[in-house]
Amino acid sequence: MGALALWCDARFAIGMAGKLVQAEQILLGSASAALVVLSGALYALLFAFSRLRSSRALLVLAAAAYLLLCLCAVVLTRALGLEKFWVVVVTVMLIGYCLAPAAIWRLCVGTHEASPPASQPANQGNR
Repeated sequence: MGALALWCDARFAIGMAGKLVQAEQILLGSASAALVVLSGALYALLFAFSRLRSSRALLVLAAAAYLLLCLCAVVLTRALGLEKFWVVVVTVMLIGYCLAPAAIWRLCVGTHEASPPASQPANQGNR
């Protein structure tokens, strides 16, 4: 009877350890997903400000935020056990997010250059 109780206790401990690992993976996946969103937003913000201010330092910080985004995406992929198709989806997302801020910046600059200047308000004092 003692061997059966020991075996049952061992099975219960293994089962509990398996659930603990799953809970840790869910927590890690949630945290890394949140960091993907935050680091992606930080990257876009720093990239835009680096272009507005012509600041190389901000561009370096934007690159660091992008590297953080990549790291968080890898952690998320591993924590959730994503394979094959989903790894391709994450890779395409990272490539797209690398190229999108520069493309959006060029679109904004091109749009503003092509639009006519705003009309000057009439001088109220010359009546």
